[in-house]
Amino acid sequence: MQIVSLSFGRFTELESLSILFKHSCLKLNLVLDVFIPEDKELDFGNIYKKVAGFLPNLQKHKCWANFLGGTVFDDGKKDLPFQSVGGITDVAHLVEHMIIDLQATVGQMKSCTGLTCGYQEPANRFDLFIECKDKRVATFSSNLAVKMMKELVWKGDISPEHTNSIRLAKCLYAEPELFFSPQKLAQKLVWEKEDLSFQIKELISLKFLDKEFLLSNPGRRRGKK
Repeated sequence: MQIVSLSFGRFTELESLSILFKHSCLKLNLVLDVFIPEDKELDFGNIYKKVAGFLPNLQKHKCWANFLGGTVFDDGKKDLPFQSVGGITDVAHLVEHMIIDLQATVGQMKSCTGLTCGYQEPANRFDLFIECKDKRVATFSSNLAVKMMKELVWKGDISPEHTNSIRLAKCLYAEPELFFSPQKLAQKLVWEKEDLSFQIKELISLKFLDKEFLLSNPGRRRGKK
């Protein structure tokens, strides 16, 4: 699974495909290739359970399927809150909902609409269009959602470290000035200095923090004015 491209635009032509899209709202366009290893069997029910355990608010999502009355995945205990098509399409659609959920958590979005579109060729490529209000949060959410899905497909589980990445991103989004007071930031999160340093590197890799900015502001990075 890999991100082919990530861009932003209004994409107003999509508004005719879903009445839920807000007029002229900024949207993320994530082009995603979905691969399932030949030696792995796609157990989407288990994948969904793992994701819902990590992102519990996912179970509260509403989807176009709810309005169309479409069929949903049923494992005998709980329904998937969106329409199930089958195969890798479900994986791409779940990534869409993961990005929506992460944006809501980190960027405090109160509502967000998305759309997953499949390519005829190549058949494993998908266009994800998702409303956003902050490009940095949308980029972080996309990178983290894809990273988590890769872990699930290849290893069968999600690294618990991502919880801390989400906590730090949420904290810095709400109080960006704390980044230049690392001691206060570590105290707020109840972390050791080494834990904070590790998570900052994670946020750089997930494109929430700009490495070039940090390198050009070494004094401020240490909390100096």
